[in-house]
Amino acid sequence: MPQFSFGSGFLYGIPSGANPTPVLFGTLQDVSLSISFTIKKLMGQFQAPVAVGRGAASYSGKAKAASISSAAYNTIFTGVQSSQGGLLTVNGEAFAPSTGTYTVVNGAQFNDDLGVIYAATGNGLARVASAPTIGQYTINTSTGVYGFNTSDNGTAMQASYTYRTSAAPTQNITYANQLMGSAPVFAIVLNVPFNQFGTAITYKFFQAISTKLSFDFKNEDFTVPEFDFECYANAAGNIYQATFSS
Repeated sequence: MPQFSFGSGFLYGIPSGANPTPVLFGTLQDVSLSISFTIKKLMGQFQAPVAVGRGAASYSGKAKAASISSAAYNTIFTGVQSSQGGLLTVNGEAFAPSTGTYTVVNGAQFNDDLGVIYAATGNGLARVASAPTIGQYTINTSTGVYGFNTSDNGTAMQASYTYRTSAAPTQNITYANQLMGSAPVFAIVLNVPFNQFGTAITYKFFQAISTKLSFDFKNEDFTVPEFDFECYANAAGNIYQATFSS
């Protein structure tokens, strides 16, 4: 039976440590694995080398997975434990002040002011410390109460802001500056089946760290985070295991 492979397959990350919880990188778009070596050529007086030696090796890869989760983010990149809750954003909460003030819906959990605009024109109001004139506003960040000049009463506006939440399923990651050399270590398992022929390829890289994580946000398209990883030998000196079904 010839060995065929089709599709991106299934990619898993297994964190290091006791009782690790594996992570499946869902909605997998593509995965690439690269094994490369440097070479050294022994040259004489002729054009072709008389000997070639293999030097340092590099075992690397990259993957794109469209399902974004805090578990995957922690496993491959931060190594920081997430907690329930965090910041949520309200974009353009509609209102019209009636008494020179307006309290946003989530005022009790208010965190950041992201600005106020006139709904009709999209023009922004200017934030001031106190005594706003027409086209200006104040904000009490403890209560989420916006203040306006009474001449703006009844004018349609939109406020944007962030607020704190402790509710599930929101997950929060706060990443602090880390010491040089610090990075989460994980194993990579890639399985690519081809059910038409009943064949499959499975690669396991025993130890890896992520070298890059990027998010590309586009208009009229899905966000597909991409991460790169570099693999290296474990304590037993093993780098990877490859299993072919034929």
